[in-house]
Formats: sequence, C-alpha cells, structure tokens
Amino acid sequence: MAETKQPTLEGEIERLIDNEIAGNPMTEQRWIRVSLRHLSKQLRERGLTACPVTVRRILRKKGFSLRANYKKKNGVRANYPERDTQFKYIATKRQEFSEKGVAIISVDTKKKEPIGNFKKNGKTWSKKAEEVNEHDFTSLAPYRTVPYGIYDVNKNVGYVFVLKSDG
Repeated sequence: MAETKQPTLEGEIERLIDNEIAGNPMTEQRWIRVSLRHLSKQLRERGLTACPVTVRRILRKKGFSLRANYKKKNGVRANYPERDTQFKYIATKRQEFSEKGVAIISVDTKKKEPIGNFKKNGKTWSKKAEEVNEHDFTSLAPYRTVPYGIYDVNKNVGYVFVLKSDG
C-alpha cells in the first residue's frame, strides 16, 4: 500500500484538502472542491506517489465519499397552503372541459439547451464514440434552444417545438 511505503502520504492529503473543504463546518455537510486527479498531481509535485484510486481510498478512510444531491425538502406546501386548492381547481376544470369536448392543452417548456458539439448524457451502440468539445461552456454554443411542448390531453396528441435563440 502506498500509505505504508510513504508514511507522510495521509498527512499530506489532509494538508492539501484543508483549504479545499467547503460546506457547513457545524454539520457533516461538507465536501472537497478539488478532484482526485488534481490531488494526485499535487502529491506528485510534493514528491509523493498516489494515483487517484489511492487518494480515493484514503479519503474514504477519512470519512469522505461521493454523494449526490437528493430531493427531500418540501418547503412548497408549507409556504403555500392554497397550492392544493389550485390543483383541485385545475382538475375540476379539466373534467368540466373534457365532458364538454373542449380541448385541454398542456404546455411545458424546458431550460435553454446549447446547440453544438457538446456531450449529452446517455449511451449508444457504435464502433467509435463521437468526439465533442472538452468543456460544455455555453459561450461555445453558436445557438441555444428552448424546447417546449404542447399536448392535447383529450386527443392524446403532442408536439415539441425547438426554437433557435441567439443568446
């Protein structure tokens, strides 16, 4: 193990991440702002050898782990008690319009998306992966788009429109 061969390794990692820890110091909600690869490079510059896998193992031993955000807070209902009333009203109108044969249209829009040579989530079977920009900076996009959809509930028919935007 790298820690056995280099007794100062763990202490050096602690020194490196000391100024890179962000979050709430009063709780366990803390994270490191620097990548494993970057920490490994900084260790090399200090004469120590530790690949990103070794750095990850040491950080886990120190109580760090990969974490993703998760939705748990529900402040909307607490702050807006009439919200349920709004949804009941919409459901009533939907039923009323449906019985009369009047179109019920649902419209939705999404966030602006860059158009260009950018990485997209997902995988596809192919012989060679498509090369894309190294960074997904929106400033590199020649255009941005705001996709929005219109759905006719009664006819079960929908359309998606993609509008080109210059900014």
